[in-house]
Parts: sequence; C-alpha cells; structure tokens
Amino acid sequence: MSNYKYSKEDILDRTQGGRDIIERCYPDAVQGGGGKKNFKTHDEKDPSSSLFLAGSEWKVKNFTTGDTLSAFDCIIETQSAAKDFAQAILWAVAEFNLGEGKTVFGGAKLEFKPALENQKHDDYIFDFKDNLSEFELSVIGPLFIQQTADLFNLKSVHSFTQIKQYNKGDKLYNKYGATPQQIITKATENYPIFVFDFGDWQKVYQPLNTEKRYRFRYIGKKPQDFVFGMDTLEEALHAYKYDQEHPEDTEIETLKLPAVIIGSGDRDSLNMASLGYPVVWLNSESAKLEYSTYKELKEFTNQVYYLGDIDAPGITQGIEIALQYRDLKVIWLPEWIKKSTYRGKPRKDLKDWIDLVHKKDKPQHLVTEFKKMVNVALPARFWDSHFNTKGKFTKYTFNNAAAFQFLWYNGFHIIKDESKKDPYQFIQIKKGVVSRKLLNEVANFPAKYVEDKKIGIPLLNFLHRSGQLTERMLSKLPVVEPNFKDHTANSQLYFFENEIWNITPDSIEKHAYGKQETHVWEDKIIPAKVHIDTSSVFKITNKGNAHAPDYDIEILRTDNSFFNFLINSSRVHWKVNGNDPFMHRKRDIEDLPIEQQAAAYELLEAQYIKYHQDNQFNLEENGLTEQQIKDQKQHLINKVCCIGYLLHKHRKENQPWIVYAMDDRISEISQSNGGTGKSIVFNNAIKWFLSAYKDIDGADDELYKSSFLFDGVTKDTDYVIVDDADQYFPIKKWKSRVTGNFAVNPKGTSAYTIKFEDSPKLAITTNFGLYEPDSSLTRRLLFYVASDFYHYNDKRLYKKSHEPKHDFGKMLIKDFNDEEMNGFYNVMAQMCQAFLQIDDKVDPPSGNIEKRNAIQSIGDAFHNWANSFFYDRKNCYILKKEAFASFEETAKVKGWTSQKFKSKLETWCEIDSNEMNPHKSLNKQGYCKYTKEGKTQEFIYIRTTGTPVKEYSTSTFQEDQTEAAHNHFQNLKDDELPI
Repeated sequence: MSNYKYSKEDILDRTQGGRDIIERCYPDAVQGGGGKKNFKTHDEKDPSSSLFLAGSEWKVKNFTTGDTLSAFDCIIETQSAAKDFAQAILWAVAEFNLGEGKTVFGGAKLEFKPALENQKHDDYIFDFKDNLSEFELSVIGPLFIQQTADLFNLKSVHSFTQIKQYNKGDKLYNKYGATPQQIITKATENYPIFVFDFGDWQKVYQPLNTEKRYRFRYIGKKPQDFVFGMDTLEEALHAYKYDQEHPEDTEIETLKLPAVIIGSGDRDSLNMASLGYPVVWLNSESAKLEYSTYKELKEFTNQVYYLGDIDAPGITQGIEIALQYRDLKVIWLPEWIKKSTYRGKPRKDLKDWIDLVHKKDKPQHLVTEFKKMVNVALPARFWDSHFNTKGKFTKYTFNNAAAFQFLWYNGFHIIKDESKKDPYQFIQIKKGVVSRKLLNEVANFPAKYVEDKKIGIPLLNFLHRSGQLTERMLSKLPVVEPNFKDHTANSQLYFFENEIWNITPDSIEKHAYGKQETHVWEDKIIPAKVHIDTSSVFKITNKGNAHAPDYDIEILRTDNSFFNFLINSSRVHWKVNGNDPFMHRKRDIEDLPIEQQAAAYELLEAQYIKYHQDNQFNLEENGLTEQQIKDQKQHLINKVCCIGYLLHKHRKENQPWIVYAMDDRISEISQSNGGTGKSIVFNNAIKWFLSAYKDIDGADDELYKSSFLFDGVTKDTDYVIVDDADQYFPIKKWKSRVTGNFAVNPKGTSAYTIKFEDSPKLAITTNFGLYEPDSSLTRRLLFYVASDFYHYNDKRLYKKSHEPKHDFGKMLIKDFNDEEMNGFYNVMAQMCQAFLQIDDKVDPPSGNIEKRNAIQSIGDAFHNWANSFFYDRKNCYILKKEAFASFEETAKVKGWTSQKFKSKLETWCEIDSNEMNPHKSLNKQGYCKYTKEGKTQEFIYIRTTGTPVKEYSTSTFQEDQTEAAHNHFQNLKDDELPI
C-alpha cells in the first residue's frame, strides 16, 4: 500500500469534483451526455439516474429509488476491488494515477536478501498460488474464470525472486557490493502478479503497474515468433466438432472453427477468450503477423479476425494487417470510447470497452454486444467469388460495404471545406498526411489496386463493367474532420519529409509519421530531410523577474548564416565605429592634394574592410557604450521573439499581436529606404515554415481596399503578410483581425468566419512609421526593427552599399546548401522554442520607433514647414498666430483648428527631443500668453535640450537667433545644409 495519504477532497479536486470517477463507473453517463440525459445505474426498464452538481461535488440521483450516490459510492457499487470507503479512495488513486509518479496504491513490495549458496546470477524462483483469487480474475476481466486461465497457462504468484550479482558500476553495487542478492517482488492483496508459465520460459505480467515498461518481463529462452494461444486451437476445434448435431463423418473431417480472433495484447486477448472465442496473440505489440502464422490459422478456421487498439498506432497496424491479408476481417472498437479517459489518456482497447459496457447485473450483455461488433466486421476484399456445388467458379459480385471499408483502409474520406464552392471534397489520408483527390482518382482506385496486385484480368474486367463506383455512391463515404491542430499553448509540431519535430519549452524531439493523432495537409509538409541539432545557437536568460524581466542573450555559435544575418540586422549602433569615422576621414581626404588622395582612399578602404572582418556578427564591439550594446542585444531578442511568435501557430487572447516590421533609420516621410533585410525574414524565412500563407501587396491601395482582400484565407492558412505597406496603409482597421474572429469574403462563394483560435497570424513590413498611433493600436503591435547595417548606397550617409551577399557570399536562404538549410531549420525551431519559454511580448528599444511614428503622424507638409520655420526660431517666443498663418500659406492647407496645429507641433518636437512650451515659459495661469502691442496673445516656445528658458520681455529674441543661424550656415558644407 502507498505511503502517501489522500483525502476525499484531494481526489475530488483532481477528478473534476468526482465527475471523472462517476463517468468511469457509469460510462452511460458519458454516452448520455453527462448531466443532460438519464442513464442506468442498475437493471431497470428506463434510465432514471442523472448527474447533478452539489456545490463543487458531482453526484448521481436515482429518481426511481430516491438514492443519492457520491463518486465513492459509485466505486463501491461497481468495482469488486472496493468493498468500503477506504478501498474506494485507494481505487481512485490507482485508477486516475494520482500518485504523481511516486509509489501509488497497489504497488508491489520489494525485498532484498543475500542469495543462498546454491542460487546463481539470473536464476528465478516462483512462489505460485494454487488458483487465481476472485479479485485477480476481476483484474483480467469481469467474465474471466479459472478454466480460461488454465487454458493459457496463466498463474498468479505470491512472489517471484530474481538472483542478482551486482558488478562495479551498477547502481546498487555500493549498497550490496559483491554479495549476490535475492530481489523478491511480492504481490499484495490489491496488486496481483501473473505469470504465463511454459516450463522452460515465463512471461511475468503486472497489469496494474503504472509504468508500462515494467508491466512485462520475459524469463528464460522464449521461442522466436511465439504466438500465444496457438496450442489451444486444436482442442478448440475438437470441442467444436464434438458439439455439432449428427454430422456426416465426411463433414466432421472438413469442419473448421467459425472464427479465430487475433488479439493485440495479453489482457485484451484473455477477455476475448472469456467471451467464448478462440484467441491467439503475438508476443508483442510491434510483432508482425507472418504469412506462415496466418496460413496455420486458416487450417483451423474458416475466418480469421483481428481486433486491435484504436489509437493512431493501433489503427495503422489494423489497416496494415487488413490490406496484407485480404480475407481477414478487422473488428473495430467504437470511437465513442475515446471520449472517456484512463490515466489521463483517451481509452483505446478492448479492456477499456469492457469497462464501459459491462453491466454487473447482466454479465451476458458483454457477450451480446461483442457479437454485434464481430457480425459487422468486414475484410479489405471488396468482391465476392461464387462457386457452384462442384467447386467451379461462376461469378464475381461487388461487395459495397466492403468497398467502403477498403477505401477507408486506404485513407479515402470526404471533408467539408466551407471555403470551397463545392464544400464537400474527397481526400486521402496516409500516415496522418492528407491530400485532396478528384472523383476519378477515388473511383479508379480499386481497379488500380487489383491491377497493381496482379489479382487477375477477369476481376479487373468485372470492376470496369460493374459501374458501382459512381459519384452518387462515393458521396456516401464518411465525412471526417481530420485533426489539423498541430499546436497547443506550449507546443508546436513541424512536418518535414522524413520526420516530425515537436517543439516545447523544454525540448525539440522527432517523431515518425503515423504515430501522431495530428494530421497535416500534404502541401504543408516542409520539403526537406532534416536532423535535429542539439547544439543551441543562442541562449536567452532573464536577469530580472517575472514582473520586471531583464532579458540578455548569449551567442553560443557563429556558424549559422541565418542567425548571423539577424545579428547584423540588430546592430543599430554599427555606424559609431563602422561608418561615421570613415565618412569623416573621407571628407578629410577630399581636402588633401589630389596626388595624395588615391593612396589615402586605398588605405581607408583597407581599414574599412578590416573593421567589418574583425567585427563580423558582433553585438559587443569595442567602442560602444554599455547601453548601446544592451540596445543591440534587445533588438536581437526582439527578433527572436517576433519570429518565434509567428512560428508558434497557437492563438492566445492575451497575445493579439500583428508583427510590424520597420526600419530603424530615421528618414523623411515620403522617403522609402528599404534594403535592410526585412523581406528575407518575412517574405522568405517565415514562408519556409508557414507554407500556407496569403500575400497582400501593401503598396497597392486598390487591392487592400477590396472587399475580397482575404480571398483564399481559410482556417488552414497560417500566415498573412502585407509586404511593403505604404504610409497610408489603414492598419487601424485590422485590429479586429487579431482580437476576434476573422471574417472572409471570398470570390464566387458565400462569406464565412474563421474562429479566433483557427485564424492566421499577421505581419506587415513597411518603410514608414505609423500615422497617429494610439495605445489601443500599439499594444496590438509587436514591433520588429531592422538596423541599416544592410543598406543601399547613399553617399551622403554611408561609405558604400552593404548587402547580405557581401557577408555570406550567396543569397539567403534559397542558395543554402543542405547543411546550411538544416542549420536554418534548427535555429528557426530554437527561436520558436525561445518564444515558448519567454511567452511574453519583448519590444525593441523604442526610441527610433517613436520618432518614425511621430514623423509619419505629422505628415509631409507640416514636417517640411516646421523644419524650415523653426530652424532659426528655437529658444525664443514666437507668436502662435504668425506661425499658424505661415503654415497655412506655405502648406496650402485650410480648415485646421488651432488645437490640431498645436498637437502636430508637439509631435514634431518629439522627433528631435525638443520641448514645446516648457514650464518656465508659462505665465502664472499656466499658459504661454503674454502682452504684446497692448493685447494678450498666445506664443510658442520651442526649447532645445539643455538650453535655459528665457523670460518673456517685450523685445524679441528672433534677431539674435537669426544672426546665430547665419554664422552657423557659413561653416556648413553643402551636404550638411538643412532641407
């Protein structure tokens, strides 16, 4: 028994107030819809019990008897292992695996003793019981009896003992040393240990062990390809012949068993035997049914059946067997059992079905219900051959029911897709991969199968003539809803040609196709064969806390080209050492004698190249301040999070973000810089992973004004990218696209709505800032800022052009070789994982973002006027009405209010960190209003950083400013003059 104690309240808290327990005890409570419909708790004509919630605890009310049952009463009523409340507690702990990985109810008892002198390493000693107890029989199944156990050589033990000689390096050597030990594993009253005993070898079976890997153990030399139960068939056939009424002697010789069922495991197979069927099973779930075994079975029976699990691997195995042996019939468990769980997982096998269907007061009910499943089992053979009394073949007939089963085995279904004009489409599913199929591909498949398998021309001709596979018939194929949910809140699956990657905060693991419950469209498989690189490229740590995070990044490797590109595009302060000094020296060279300039330029070019070589992919170069280095790291962490956010397809209500990618360089409003590498990320890298995307041309204002803008976007679309949005892009209208359901108005068919959780993630690239951003908009934007490390040549600002191909010698990503592509896939997966670990919005440093947005907000006309008008009018009092009149005349605009003018001017001041109407420029009433020419008038005072505010006087300071500006202009070169 466990050393851990659990109270009633503990168990109720962890079983949804006891509802899980009630539904386990009375499965009809699930099938009946929970608390909405009545179900039966005992033998009665009409169901009269229902669930109800009493406070926080679920209970059962029987309206016939008037009884009210708690979850623990239900355990006692239905579970033979629980005779009282204490045992009901223990049953619940074991059944729902509430021990949290520690010792739980029913565990075996271990004891170590020094071995006896005659006991040798790897000897086993069994202390068998005479018979299985009533509880032990019930653990196998409700109808299991001792005679069936004897038939399959199944025994129970008080204990079994292994003799173990520990060697140096063994885990327990330090404790037991070189003295051989008896490791005694003891069964308990509530934890049976079974042994299939075949004399010179045994299989130990512990069905209640919560660790699947410890449930089975083989001892001795097991025969290769051993089939359990094969030795019982001869006796079963003899008994069957004996039971027949007055058969002719010749008929007795040819009689065979009506059926033999191949099971998928020990307990399931033993239960089928208890239901009255001859049963065999292979020695492991992964063992293959060999043809020799199938041929031997056919000697005993007219019909071989197979019954396996209905999880993804079980279904795959059942279909493989059915297609390999066309006459074999597969018995399929009903899908509804998956609605119930066992140890936190959907139920999937025969024992689960028995637990849900068995009625304690009607033991024969199980036999009846199981026979129904056997009766509807079908083969993969979709034709029937007919023979006359002399055994001569006469004709073929088409088996429609088997044909549907055959098509299902080969993955053919119908899917409903509201985004299509014809919403019902044929599909084929193979190992979880879904592809669309045309009608003729489905209709011709059976004939192609017969042709490929070379079954025979007569059958092929019959199929061509039959006319059975019409559109009308094929429309009866089952409509399915494949599970395309390849993500959870904490995980993301990516499908490659050779394997599936599962990304979680803790790991990146590979899986094989056909082993997952998740499906994937064929065209969404990433066309690459990959392998996981366990060596990380970077590491992000939080030096702060959850409430005030302070993220830092460490670059662990610089051999990943794509991540190196992200490093360089995060170097917003690269010009401090990598450009500005060279530009100044270039100007100095221009003043040298002409004969000295060539050598000076050559030396400058060599030093420029050396700088870039010495500081390649370096965020922490010498000469930068601590804050500048931190800024660059913050930009890189932000890029990791932006990319990771887009790669994680899960939508969270608290993360309604649009990734807004812009340039860091401040430029004029109408000037579009570009060339910084945004397209490499959003139009290239992301699309290698998110292949189901919608492109929108952001520069085509007619396109994004169209009511069919999102034509083609479905719940399978992962990504919508607006590329190169201009300064007038109506981003505010997009807020609803990320906070609620996604409305689509497609061409040629009805409009539909994609649920929030199925909607795509959005990204916008632009060379402009935001126009009049507000807090409601900005909190929905995840900014991505690209430095101008990569740029086209602008001789006023840069020494020369610099593009990614200058660093990498090739085009990113399309020119990568196989090794570089594998590195790219791995670092993208690592960025997705990093976002799952952080799970928060990490913004880039906001300085230039705010300046760009401010420039965009005020508009070209105002920006140009303010730059000119206030160039020599700072740090002095300017009449507001004169400034306003100058703007209206210069910009040729009318209708602006005084308040709008002031608001735009305040925004203009933010661009260069100037201050409008500082406190010391205001009068006692808090206004910048003073007397001029005998009346009170409003002024504007633009203060530059660090300049004292002058007191107002009747004289003006404009003359002093103009003279200072004149002297300043005399010292400027042509390319330094203001616009």
